[in-house]
Amino acid sequence: MLDRNDPAYRDMVYLCSHFPKSNGIIANTFEEHKPHAVLKAIDGGLCVSDALTPPVYYIGSLIAEEKESGDSAEIEDYRLENSGQRFLWVVKKPPLDEKTNQVQGVNDFDLKGLLPEGFLERTKDRGLVVKSWAPQVAVLKKESVGGFVTHCGWNSVLEVVIAGVQMVA
Repeated sequence: MLDRNDPAYRDMVYLCSHFPKSNGIIANTFEEHKPHAVLKAIDGGLCVSDALTPPVYYIGSLIAEEKESGDSAEIEDYRLENSGQRFLWVVKKPPLDEKTNQVQGVNDFDLKGLLPEGFLERTKDRGLVVKSWAPQVAVLKKESVGGFVTHCGWNSVLEVVIAGVQMVA
């Protein structure tokens, strides 16, 4: 619960009051995780009393599940693909190669080797996967971006301020 006198409370009320202006809300959770009453409130439009609640898209965790028979470093399962949502995914370069003990260059790794077979082809019309870096300020300035969920790292906060979008921590 937020203290109603806390500026964060006012910010949250402001952010939530703008939900009806969006085309949808992407939630990094899954429907089965939410209590029935919460889902009923969201789906029934009770979250914003004077407007319709936009559709909520639950994309589930984006963390790959570790399979018993597979290598834990191998990425096998992407809920992002199954969500059907548009996305921009920045993939960090792989860690040191254990055999050569050398770091691969920023552009020296093959995305197809890291992703499930056919992932790039199946998602090419609604997703973009880039290696190691994306122009975050340019992305944040896109009209379709209504806010940014941040871990409050200094660079992220600066980029959000420069782009002029709301942030939620």
